[in-house]
Amino acid sequence: MALAIASGVPPQHGLYTAMVAGAVCAFAGGSRFNMSGPTAAFVAILAPVAARHGVGGLATATLMAGGILLVMGFARMGRLIQSIPHPVTTGFTAGIAVVIATLQVKDFLGLTVPGNPEHSWERALLLARALPSTRWGDAAVGGLTLALLLFCPRVTRRVPAPLIAIPIACLLLTVAFDRVIAVVVGVALAALLFMRRMVDLASARFVEPARSPHGNELPPGVILYEVAGPFFFGAAQKLVSALGRVAAECRAVVLNLSGVPVMDMTGLVALQSLVQGLASRKTMVILTALQDQPWELLRKAGLHESGGHLQIDCTLEDSLAYVRVRFR
Repeated sequence: MALAIASGVPPQHGLYTAMVAGAVCAFAGGSRFNMSGPTAAFVAILAPVAARHGVGGLATATLMAGGILLVMGFARMGRLIQSIPHPVTTGFTAGIAVVIATLQVKDFLGLTVPGNPEHSWERALLLARALPSTRWGDAAVGGLTLALLLFCPRVTRRVPAPLIAIPIACLLLTVAFDRVIAVVVGVALAALLFMRRMVDLASARFVEPARSPHGNELPPGVILYEVAGPFFFGAAQKLVSALGRVAAECRAVVLNLSGVPVMDMTGLVALQSLVQGLASRKTMVILTALQDQPWELLRKAGLHESGGHLQIDCTLEDSLAYVRVRFR
């Protein structure tokens, strides 16, 4: 939405673009070269097109650009990027930064600017002429937010600067502007902070044999992990990354999920991906001590019916007895 506004089109077109691109990439198949996210560099290219030809012209130009990319891909012309000198790349990037910064002046100062010129020098001239229309409330909020973003990292990096700047800007909006906007911003921020807290609480801990009452009972090549915290979209990747770093010679991984109170669909998909990845290495995964909600989710998804490299036990003792017999 922000890049759509910066490109000179209504914000909803940014959502349309994200939905269409995501769907097309999903149908096209997965690849580490397949990206659908936006890039700020296109603002400098799209803004002149939108100013001259409108939204319809911008959509046409997008289709034409996609066709050109397909032709270049089939012709294997990507290797030509190696022939572009480094100063050209850095100069292009610096120019884009200046263009994007210029585009933000209007909203930063709350200026009333007629039209959206194609060229940067014309836009700068209009901004200079519109300076008398500056809304000082907007400028004060923008200036304070920018100052906090620049100053806070010098004091501490433990708390991200946006998490400090945004609440202070929630406060100014309430005092100086519309209270509905302030409430919406505050609720959104609270949700983000809650999700961050849940991610911090989630953990996957390797149980060292010397410190576990069950450690000496584990056969060689069998390891035990204790997973704790909500297994949801914010923490799933963190947990799966920790669980995915098992040794190549590992024969089985026992996951004690007694500390997982809740799991969502993203956590389920991440768990399925983990099981499939370990199964490709002939490593068995044993899930044990599931609480009611995670077990019900696995049951509905049919994961409990997966055979071969996955087993689900009721208790940790059942799992340990099983691995002692199978992997002795």
